[in-house]
Amino acid sequence: MPLESPSSSSSLSAHLDGVRGRSKRLKSQYPPDAPERHVEYILVASFDIDRGSTMEHQYPGVISPDENMLAELMLPDQTHVRSQDWTIFFLHKDAGAEEEEVAEKEARREQRRERIKAKAEALSRGEVQEEDLSSDEAESDEDDAGEPPLMYVLNLVNTKKDNTVKRGAVVKAMAICTRHSFLHIYKPLLLLALEDYFKSPYPETLAALYNAVNAMDLSLMPRLSYLEKNILQATELKDVLAEKFEIMIQQRLEDEKASNQATQDSPSKAASRYTIPRDTHEFESKVIYNDIPIPIKVPTALSSETVGDFSLVKLIQTFGNPHVTSPQPFTPHSHLTTSGPNTHPIIVLINAMLTQKRIIFLGHNRPSGEVAEAVLAACALGSGSILRGFTRHAFPYTDLTKIDELLKVPGFIAGVTNPAFANHPEWWDLLCDIPTGRMKISSSIEQPEITEGLVAFQQQHPSLLSPAGAFNNTTGNDATGDTAFMDDINRSIVQRHGEPAIRWKFRSYISKFTRVAAAFEEIVYGASNLYSIPPTETDPPEISPTSPSRNRINLVRGSPTSEDHSFLRGHGYVWPDDLSKNRELAANAARIEGWRNTRSYYSFISDVARQHSYNAPSSALSPTSPTAPTLKPRIDLQHHHDRLRNLKLSPASAGAIYLAICAHSVDYDSICHLLTITPLSQAGLFYICYGLWHPDKNVRSEIVGLLERIQEHPVGRHWWARVGGWVKMGFWRARRERDAASRTDDDDEAINAVGVINSNVDSFGGRVGRANRKTSLNIEPTLTLFIVINFESINPIVTFKKNQYTGVVKHTMRSAFKNFVRNQTSPFRQEDVQTATPKYVIAHFILGNAAAMTVDDWCDDINQASAYGIDAFALNIAFLDPNNDEILSKAFHAAERLGGGFKLYLNFDYQAWGVWSANSVISKINHYQTSPAYFRYLGKPFVSTFEGTGNIDDWPSIKAATNCYFVPDWSSLGPHGAGKYLGAIADGLASWNAWPDGPEPLGISEDEHYLQVLSGRPYMMPISPWFYTSLPNYGKNWLWHSDNLWHYRWEQAVQLSSRTQFIQIITWNDYGESHYIGPVRPAGRPPGSEWYVGDHDHQGWGELLPYYISAYKSCQLSNLTFSASSPDQREEKLVYWYRINPGLAGSDGGTTGNNPSYQKVYPAHTLAEDRVFVTVVLHSSAELRVRIGNQSWRSISLGSAGINHVSTPFHGETGQVSIEVIRDGQTLLSAVGREITTDCIAGKVNWNPIVGRA
Repeated sequence: MPLESPSSSSSLSAHLDGVRGRSKRLKSQYPPDAPERHVEYILVASFDIDRGSTMEHQYPGVISPDENMLAELMLPDQTHVRSQDWTIFFLHKDAGAEEEEVAEKEARREQRRERIKAKAEALSRGEVQEEDLSSDEAESDEDDAGEPPLMYVLNLVNTKKDNTVKRGAVVKAMAICTRHSFLHIYKPLLLLALEDYFKSPYPETLAALYNAVNAMDLSLMPRLSYLEKNILQATELKDVLAEKFEIMIQQRLEDEKASNQATQDSPSKAASRYTIPRDTHEFESKVIYNDIPIPIKVPTALSSETVGDFSLVKLIQTFGNPHVTSPQPFTPHSHLTTSGPNTHPIIVLINAMLTQKRIIFLGHNRPSGEVAEAVLAACALGSGSILRGFTRHAFPYTDLTKIDELLKVPGFIAGVTNPAFANHPEWWDLLCDIPTGRMKISSSIEQPEITEGLVAFQQQHPSLLSPAGAFNNTTGNDATGDTAFMDDINRSIVQRHGEPAIRWKFRSYISKFTRVAAAFEEIVYGASNLYSIPPTETDPPEISPTSPSRNRINLVRGSPTSEDHSFLRGHGYVWPDDLSKNRELAANAARIEGWRNTRSYYSFISDVARQHSYNAPSSALSPTSPTAPTLKPRIDLQHHHDRLRNLKLSPASAGAIYLAICAHSVDYDSICHLLTITPLSQAGLFYICYGLWHPDKNVRSEIVGLLERIQEHPVGRHWWARVGGWVKMGFWRARRERDAASRTDDDDEAINAVGVINSNVDSFGGRVGRANRKTSLNIEPTLTLFIVINFESINPIVTFKKNQYTGVVKHTMRSAFKNFVRNQTSPFRQEDVQTATPKYVIAHFILGNAAAMTVDDWCDDINQASAYGIDAFALNIAFLDPNNDEILSKAFHAAERLGGGFKLYLNFDYQAWGVWSANSVISKINHYQTSPAYFRYLGKPFVSTFEGTGNIDDWPSIKAATNCYFVPDWSSLGPHGAGKYLGAIADGLASWNAWPDGPEPLGISEDEHYLQVLSGRPYMMPISPWFYTSLPNYGKNWLWHSDNLWHYRWEQAVQLSSRTQFIQIITWNDYGESHYIGPVRPAGRPPGSEWYVGDHDHQGWGELLPYYISAYKSCQLSNLTFSASSPDQREEKLVYWYRINPGLAGSDGGTTGNNPSYQKVYPAHTLAEDRVFVTVVLHSSAELRVRIGNQSWRSISLGSAGINHVSTPFHGETGQVSIEVIRDGQTLLSAVGREITTDCIAGKVNWNPIVGRA
């Protein structure tokens, strides 16, 4: 178990609540009781040869009285020439309704402001926690934009050939109107509904669609904060923030339990209704339409300017490829062609959007859906998920009839298909021709006026900017960086980085532009509203010497310093030098000035002000005083991280930045903030981790603390998992350095030793020679070396018994370690490292059957298992079992109370109540592995699974976050299928195949296959005494041939003992499958099993374990036999088992021999013989006698000392079973068992045996 100093653990624990996230109840993005419907209106239009485009239905009411306008939008130009077409357009509510909605929202905002104010006052008094305040702030993020949301309309047009009508075709369109920007999810439903409408053109068809889509349940989609959305958008990892979904499910189950809604279902069925999405970027739901379940995937993190399903990659290729193959110069325009006439078309498009130009996308002879997609992609491109105001003034599709209204909108982005638009340059500033892939700047566009800002900047830098405001690019360099940026975009597309990566690059581009613009405004105008400068830039906060915040801020861990690094000065974009800064500002000056008078500019200022008002200095709990508020640092985190990334800093400057970042990143939100500026696509935590090598030990210590908090953070752990091995080496070195003060003899200690090489020099010399072939050792075989290698920390502590060969061996081991770091695997072959760990016997324990157990009950079971020789319980935990933590707490408390060597570890069951999320697994392991009772193997917390083959990809990140030793059971893949994942994912393998297929006994062929695949890695061999289950409600009603299994399987285990490391007994307490060896606890019997479990005790099987386990651990088959003169003389013992019902005494109850889902089925009675089975442990030969009822005694000679296993049949005999062991005429052991009877409970044969002992 890793050692940790008291100061380290206590300081870290002080942050756990804040780092792991808020304990406050999570809210849904779409609560079930929300008044807003998913779909508000459904529209139907058709084209009539005589009347033109006409509306047929608006359901459930009228969205607009202008039916002609709606019909024309729903039936685009030339739609009759295509069998199908999609389009999108936006609608606003009528003015009266809009004003009413705005008034309602303003009232809600005012109520929230009052709540926030009241909570802030209570916060200052320490009466509430910070998360209570932030929840209200986050709730208002979406509503404070100031304008009502748009009505998004998804429209489908179908043309069906029909020779009975004029023009030979029927054209109809159906549209869904929704406030949700992810309207593309409704496409499958529109396809089905419009087809139904052709068959049944009545309002009832629309009602069926309307009710179906509004019955869709999205209530388990958690509401994400602004930072969480940014994180999710920035990464392609599929399990980021999965714990949010898990909490939502747990809350739902608790609500149902509290309201007794789930009483009709078993807990497992209730839990199985809800599953965590495999990819947290999308929430999986379904719509039941006409009894057809339609799967739906809803994006979980969308910006306000992201509407529908579009592709930036497609947009870039459409207009970028022609420019690359045959560039055509643009007409120069200071706002648009910022890199000269050959500016990349995509940059021209972005500039046009930033400076609010009129943009037309023309798609002559193209589907209107393609045009609309280009418009939506352009809105997202210009927004970068940062700026607003584009979609509200976008027209994904329009036509000539609406040109007058279009021209009234400044800075519109419109999609059209009519080529007449190209002939009117006075209507647009930039024309984007989709078929040709060319853009054209209007000949009618006016050159912008010279602004005061341009004049002021020109006066300051006359060599860079001409009096007309044009950039003097005398060197021909890419001063704006746009050319390099587009080259990078093109490389990413060629290398297939994917749509999310491209979107994040454009987000970074827009973010940089806003920061450059802010720097320009500060130089020209003296100040900027584009970011909020912390007040500490000019006036450092006054903190009294006794304030708890002073100690808290200076150093999160350790003693305070005299200098306060928490309020570090500096903000804005970072340039390497002033010349580069001035050149880039000059190159961007024109478009910055063009942007300063646009909608997106003022919206961005509003967003910045609102965001920083929410993130104003707030409190975090002091580790020394849980109720004392402290002042949270205000720094420009992006600025200081960019300094670390781009500048060559002095140790003092870098150290100040590291300390400020550490002081800032102390809770859940602040660490999320740090992660947003260190995306995995841009080196992640690389530059933060550089602090591990800072010359100041205080800085190194603080970075260690920060990285520990990141590892504990639900999102940060993903970042840490992708840190390289050399960084982790530095982390462990720095952590040991920090903790060294708590140890007195650290230099001579080998911490967390996991491998011991203890061999004579002759054999060791050969092994070292293989590790480093340049070294040749010729050492006397009488010399012995003891070497301890800390592979766990990737920084070995090697101790040598000093002798004349120490230098040679040290050199060899250093070379081997270099190979290890490079390959991240051991430099020695498996057989070269003889581990000092013994063999282990584990009992599988079903935690779900232990809900009623007390701590004393756990102590009883642990004592009993320990007396049997069992080393640990594998605690099988089912996902979403609400009792997991309560039961685990009792189990570990009992094991810790008893002390001793008995251990517990976690086994994650992926088939009981659903699939475990990676976040939940990590949380469980990290929480319980700190217990001294947790089982560790080779210094690591041991973890296993029951199946889970669909989540194999989760385990690299789980292992990185927990440092666990992972031995899964993936028996469904078979030995060779599971063996593919050895090494990087699995450290060993477990098998669950403990029972034979059919009447033949179980052999060891599959065990041999596992051992062959594992090649020396740990194998967990399964042993089980029985299998019978009769739980039809759970789909389980079969038995496997188990009569002699317990004894002969142990013989096989001893036979293979020199090649196996673990035995898993299946199980201690799975009553429902009849293979329990622990005491029967009635409350633990699953519903439906009571009749066959009853009081059928199986503990006699456990009485044999000390003998079997001793033979297994000594790797001696001969230990199954012993004599009275043996040094470890053991007690003679009698154990017997049999079924109380003959196989044909009644109905088989539907029980089959073998599992019918994948095995050949046998009659149950052919796989369960009517016999009495007896195992006798003897010091010397004896006679066994068995009698059933009043029948005569049957004698069996037991001729050998040791463990004897025999059986005798009962063919029709009934009555009590009497058993005696006789030696030299004396009765040594005797027992009377329950009677065998043909009276069956409910007329069904009970295939579960009773087990007795004497």
